Amino acid sequence: MEVGNRFKDRGQIAGRGPWLGAPRPAGRVRGSLPSATAGLSGNAVRLLALSVSAVVAPFLAACQTPDSGLDGCFYWIDETAARWSLDEWRQEVAFMQRAGFEHVIVSGPAYGVAAGQQNESIQAFDRLMTACEPTDMLVYPAIWAHWQWFARWDLVEEIETNKKVLALLTARCGGHPNLGGWYIPHEIYITWDDKTAFMVKLYGQLSKLCKQHTPDKKVLISPFFILDRHGYLGDFRFVEPAEYERFWYELVRRTEIDVVALQDSGEHLSFYTLEDRRPFFEAMKRACDRAGKTLWGNVETGELYAEGYEDYVSRFGAKTHVNDPKTRSSWRPVPAEKLRRKARFARRFADTIITWGYREYWDPMRGEPARSVYNAYLASGLATAARR
Repeated sequence: MEVGNRFKDRGQIAGRGPWLGAPRPAGRVRGSLPSATAGLSGNAVRLLALSVSAVVAPFLAACQTPDSGLDGCFYWIDETAARWSLDEWRQEVAFMQRAGFEHVIVSGPAYGVAAGQQNESIQAFDRLMTACEPTDMLVYPAIWAHWQWFARWDLVEEIETNKKVLALLTARCGGHPNLGGWYIPHEIYITWDDKTAFMVKLYGQLSKLCKQHTPDKKVLISPFFILDRHGYLGDFRFVEPAEYERFWYELVRRTEIDVVALQDSGEHLSFYTLEDRRPFFEAMKRACDRAGKTLWGNVETGELYAEGYEDYVSRFGAKTHVNDPKTRSSWRPVPAEKLRRKARFARRFADTIITWGYREYWDPMRGEPARSVYNAYLASGLATAARR
């Protein structure tokens, strides 16, 4: 539920945890079927085995469906990544490819460009683009947004700054074969009245600028939805899916945006279910289809653990924003089977699935805890599923 910069840190890895688990060691596991059935007759054992098979086989088959992986990620070039050498960026790109990624939405360089600086972030972006050259990876630089644009509502500032940013970034990478397009980082849920008029102008003019510089490249956005009907997390106005659909249809149809990558966890809370999310995915799918836009899924791989609203309020206080520093220790990688279900669910609406959370929770360049999560992701088969 973050209006503005989606790339800010939302907490560190809280231990290794059981995110995707570890590969099961070879050999018999204590309590497995042969030892558990000691003393039963042969017919009883066969009946038990058939019963277990009838329950487990469909589950195992569902877990191996070829539509469960992730196709890309968001990536903020922070101080750590800004210092990487070309060889280190080549290693990062190789890790992304092994994870099945084909799309990377990159934030950071626009801010140095806007300030007229040749800073580390811009140079790191150059190295990333070079590292991608032998691959089919597509990179989408985020354009500029004031860090408090959603409080300032300064259309002239956003447009004029991005005219300069897009001109400079296009000169830098506009002809690069791995440039996939541009990301507009002004993320919203829904707006009303004069703010809606602002967003129509903002998205319309920014997407037009992108197309003027690179007509054949895609323009992406990544909106979210809110599921908190009763204001536990703040004084946010809740809308029903029908109004959500109308708003997004009317907004995107007036722009040159190509792709709407819908966040599946606007508030990032772990207790939200797929059925909670379904009405908003259905609404956005209808809006995109009517407007002639492509829907992607943004299946987030980081979440804020809470057992329910009451648990959240008891620990953090009523009206506490999910990105408040006091919630930091409760952020974690999304658990294994939940990620499978989230990705499979999103595939019902979108052919391309990207994620926020890779850099934050399972980038193997970030140390052993993240590397363990990454290796478990590979072992799960999800990376192979994404490439099929």
